[in-house]
Amino acid sequence: MGLKRFSIRPVPKSGESLSGFLVRVAHKNLINYRQLFKLISTGNPVYARDKAHHLDILPERIIDLSLLSELVNAMTQTLYTMTFHPVYTKFLDEVDSTEKYRSVMQVSTDKRIRRFCTECLREEGVYKLIWQIKEIVICDRHGVRLSTACPTCLSDQPFISDSMATCTCHFCGTSMKTRLGQIVELEQDKLEYQRRKYSEWRQLLSFEEGNLVQPITSYSNEKSLAITMLYVSQNSPKEVQLERELSNGLVRMISDRDNPRWISIEKFLSFIRAAGISITTLKNVNVPDSFVKSIQLSDTTVGCCLASWCKYYGTGNGLRRVTWKNGFKGNGAFYYPPYICTGCYMKYGIKGGNWENVVGRACDDISSIENVRNLLNQGMTQRRIREVLGFHPFVVSRIMGYLAYYKMLNKKLMAVYSVDEEPEDIVDCIKQIGNHPLEGVTRARSLFGWDRKTFYYYMASPKVQDYLFSEQAKRISAHKDENRMSPLLRDRLSRLLHTCKASTNRITFADLAMSLAINVQLLSTSPFKEMILQAQAEQRSCAIKQERKELRTKIRDFVRDKQMRSEPFTVMDVCLHMGRTHKYMSRNHSRVTRWIALLAKQDAARRIAERKEFMMAEVRMAIEQLAVTEEHVTVQKIANFTGISYKQLYTYSEVVKAINDAKLRFRTGRVFARNK
Repeated sequence: MGLKRFSIRPVPKSGESLSGFLVRVAHKNLINYRQLFKLISTGNPVYARDKAHHLDILPERIIDLSLLSELVNAMTQTLYTMTFHPVYTKFLDEVDSTEKYRSVMQVSTDKRIRRFCTECLREEGVYKLIWQIKEIVICDRHGVRLSTACPTCLSDQPFISDSMATCTCHFCGTSMKTRLGQIVELEQDKLEYQRRKYSEWRQLLSFEEGNLVQPITSYSNEKSLAITMLYVSQNSPKEVQLERELSNGLVRMISDRDNPRWISIEKFLSFIRAAGISITTLKNVNVPDSFVKSIQLSDTTVGCCLASWCKYYGTGNGLRRVTWKNGFKGNGAFYYPPYICTGCYMKYGIKGGNWENVVGRACDDISSIENVRNLLNQGMTQRRIREVLGFHPFVVSRIMGYLAYYKMLNKKLMAVYSVDEEPEDIVDCIKQIGNHPLEGVTRARSLFGWDRKTFYYYMASPKVQDYLFSEQAKRISAHKDENRMSPLLRDRLSRLLHTCKASTNRITFADLAMSLAINVQLLSTSPFKEMILQAQAEQRSCAIKQERKELRTKIRDFVRDKQMRSEPFTVMDVCLHMGRTHKYMSRNHSRVTRWIALLAKQDAARRIAERKEFMMAEVRMAIEQLAVTEEHVTVQKIANFTGISYKQLYTYSEVVKAINDAKLRFRTGRVFARNK
């Protein structure tokens, strides 16, 4: 378009979201929002709906803010205040980091649908940024529950559409300013809880509030926040303290180590609410220097691989952090943090400030493996080794398979215990066999014909070890999910869902979390999520059945009225009368739509039959009159007499046949009279 500035430049309103503001700008300048986004896009398909939420989260990812600032004559700082950018500046030093962005604010906002207050839309006509936050479920100004659906077609409104400029439904055009329900009468404690959430989020969204904590010398803002929260957590009751995994991750972040963790907005808000403190109170906390030094002292340096046969021996290049475990247990001690070496698959951790090999079983012990190797190379038999070292037979077999795979035996033993070639589908084979050390040998022999030494040789393969570690991670994760699922909470949620399904209020994660007084993120985990999704599906099914019953009654009344007035109707006429689009009816009420089509077809057939009968009567009367006057029977004379056009007379085959019969009788009568 070549514009430097739009001719019509709406002024941003208080609390308005950037995405809603851009739609208003496009509408005022007689273009759609896609055309505007193409003007300011940085190259990404920002007009696609699955990308549009970035406008309100990190707009610089997909649009050129400086160009937008020129087009709408607004300062860049003003545009930033219409997004969640101020929130990120309080938690992160580098706002454009994708990894950190996902860690800090990934599940806090709705990204697919648009939430709104009907009263605010009626008064101000703009969609506010704070409504996108999932845990905000009411409007604190009017006390009405935030909605996502059209009052007419009940369709959830997309996150962005041109209809936002006029506050109408994207699907059927109904005004979104229509009130969907009565004023919400919440209990006083729940209402106060929502008001506190509004207050906290407004502080987070404000540039003027600055940092969340006092800066700590020589530490960045995000590290200062982590240190302060660790300090407050240490001096709080056990049920308020940060989770151990998060605390350890924060320490790694402060110490610039691998696998760091950042404080998410959900964790931050949950922590201060559980601790009973405000953001202002947290900002006034002074962290002693002694606590900061204690964090530095606890940062024991991760060591290196201690297996002399490993290609990563003496370095930490092959070490990989085990993120799905808090630590390893071995020899009655706890090792933290847990690491494995991808070169030899030995386990490592820190105990008492020392970096050590974790000895859970003899086959994980570096010294045991070296002892078995030395005794084998000296010519000692497996049976004698078991007696000397006191190992179980399968332990020695497993160590020998490991020694053979990594070529740690002499040539004579390698010729006996090594296997020529490893199957490409070795992991699939192990999946069928299972990893039980005793039963695996028997199953391997019956399925693939492997003997004991072949089985344990393949068990030492890095592919197999990776698979075994991933399977263990899945089991631990499932166990954590099961432990998180409290039977008491399950019963409470089940009863609440049963009550909600019987009401007309829509079941939402935010409403359930507020009623149960828990964090909404907990309901997004398994199996709570499955319970809620099933309840939502059942509620939608009941609502559709009830709506179908009401629609059938309205359709019968409409058709009866049309028939009494002798007025024709179509499927689209019925849909418009119902206040539903044909697309909505086809998607949600396909059987009703087919029934409407059948009624319209039957009505059309009836009207055609009546028309035919009328035309036949007129034609017969015209033929009789022509016969009385002994005039020639022609189509034109019949048309003149009946007032029906020549073309209409030939529309129906029955009328044409009657005319042709009359003409034939007339000709036959003339011939008979002439012959006589």
